[in-house]
Amino acid sequence: GDPQSFTIDLTGPVSDTGAVTDATNHTFGNLPAGTYAVSEVVPAGWQLTNVVCTDGTPGAISIGVGNVVTCTFENTKLSTLVIQKTTTPAGAADLFPITVTGPVNGGGNVTDATDLTIINLTPGSYDVEELAPMGWIMTDVNCSANEISQDADGAIVNVPAGSTVTCVFSNLSALDFEVFKDFQPNNAGSVLVTLSCASGTATAPNNADEVTPAAFTVT
Repeated sequence: GDPQSFTIDLTGPVSDTGAVTDATNHTFGNLPAGTYAVSEVVPAGWQLTNVVCTDGTPGAISIGVGNVVTCTFENTKLSTLVIQKTTTPAGAADLFPITVTGPVNGGGNVTDATDLTIINLTPGSYDVEELAPMGWIMTDVNCSANEISQDADGAIVNVPAGSTVTCVFSNLSALDFEVFKDFQPNNAGSVLVTLSCASGTATAPNNADEVTPAAFTVT
């Protein structure tokens, strides 16, 4: 079990404090009869998910002469999600917005070779999405074994309790260009523009304003 210590406070006719770790007990003994309450001081990085008492509720436990009441506290360790960014070419200063939605929502911006760290996440499935800025194409996202599925803008990942999950987003710089034709005299006309690659592969659907980098010639 986890070595984290949890402080338990008892209030009532007698007040006391104890500490427990995973799968251990603390006994408040020799209590006079009366109504008591028990509470937990939740440490940073943990969440109190449930507490059950064999008699009464944590806020109102009736202790009679000679009886024993047991309260069980259940805690879940919170998780961390790290978003890393790589760009081609390297060293891009552009901001890449990241949104994280799931049991807890978060987000922020990353640049090339920087990290966005989101802490204190409740375990579960999260949708991690990138809004690529103008002039950039997302080419890959890798969340390792925690990845459930991918889409065009990111991935859905499983974030287990107490874990740190890392997702790496890779982006490629897009190439913008325009072709102008000046007719002399100024009458209506048309011209066929052919885009060819000296190397690499061009991706340019009709009316596209971005293509992947390569060496181009326009004829």
